[in-house]
Amino acid sequence: MPWGWAVDFHAVVRVGRNDVGYRLGNRYQASVSTARVFSSGVSLSTGLRGELWENITGADPLLNPADEPTKDPKLQGGRRLATSGAYAVVRHPQYVGFILVMLGFLLQWPTLVTLLMFPILIVMYVRLARREEGEVRAQFGAAWDAYAADVPSFVPRLGRRLAKAGTAPRPGGHVSGEHERPE
Repeated sequence: MPWGWAVDFHAVVRVGRNDVGYRLGNRYQASVSTARVFSSGVSLSTGLRGELWENITGADPLLNPADEPTKDPKLQGGRRLATSGAYAVVRHPQYVGFILVMLGFLLQWPTLVTLLMFPILIVMYVRLARREEGEVRAQFGAAWDAYAADVPSFVPRLGRRLAKAGTAPRPGGHVSGEHERPE
């Protein structure tokens, strides 16, 4: 059976400062993926993607972080509040995915071990999520509170999300996307 693979690297390297005295940080992205075709119309693929943003150097004196959290120079580099994609539907999509995989194991292989471990692992991941939320709240403050008030932790509110899709701005004035520095 045929295999395929891909590797990609992308960088934005900024030189100098702009006319208001600051420079956006460099941005590096890399990805690798592979795929295998099993039959006509059936394939499996997987991949990894990483991204690194450097901090802004300098500051624009006209930016007021009080009216827009993304203007705060402390929220640069790797410290951004992700609110787009799966994070626009639930605050913990990775844990929801893991719980769904565990549910699949429970349905596929209903053993005493899977039956006992399922509720234990759910409790552990919910507690982990709550602890992480406390850390994120301490780091992002009002931006986190607005996001948390709008987006549920684990169970999506699809009817509400679909009704608001594309019409209501996200916390901080964004229609969608992350709370991040401008490009």
